[in-house]
Amino acid sequence: MATITLTTNNQTKLNLLMALAKELRVKCVPVKEDRKSEIELADEDIHNGRVYKAESVDDMFNQILGEGK
Repeated sequence: MATITLTTNNQTKLNLLMALAKELRVKCVPVKEDRKSEIELADEDIHNGRVYKAESVDDMFNQILGEGK
């Protein structure tokens, strides 16, 4: 048995492919990508040093806007 993998981000196209597979009597098994949770992404940011610290709100805005450099 041959296996074909199709990838799309467009739900309309996916529905069309699923309908075509059904019409051709082809077994079709949709697989969702494993995505990292927001917590896992935040943990990666911490471990990779992509975090910033500010003493106050004014300090935070100064860092964001690049003032005081």
